[in-house]
Amino acid sequence: MKLKNYILVGYLVSTLLTILVVFWAVQRMLIEKSEVYFLVGITLIASFIGAAVSIFLLSPVFSSLKHLKKQAQDIASKDFSTEIETKGPLEFQELGQAFNDMSHNLQATFQSLDESEQEKRMMIAQLSHDIKTPI
Repeated sequence: MKLKNYILVGYLVSTLLTILVVFWAVQRMLIEKSEVYFLVGITLIASFIGAAVSIFLLSPVFSSLKHLKKQAQDIASKDFSTEIETKGPLEFQELGQAFNDMSHNLQATFQSLDESEQEKRMMIAQLSHDIKTPI
């Protein structure tokens, strides 16, 4: 299950618990039924507004996670050209920068390995040529 769904389920459960507590508390008071429905309605409206605000505030987090996932997939396929500009919480910005640094380091390492492999091939070719050519 995605993080977004976990957050929504947690919010729904807390809303249901709040409504149950309101019902229980109201039944123990001397309040008319119309006022009970009013209180429950206000609780529901406040909960839905809270959920909407939470989703709005968490959208940069979900967007940053999506970008980080894409860069991790690109790095896994040896594509180091992708740079991430993460927006959102400071932790995600730092994580994005760490991904960018890792990508640059891996690119340099693979480039160094390729150069080393080329030098090795040239040396073997020269040695092979020298062995075949009499002095």
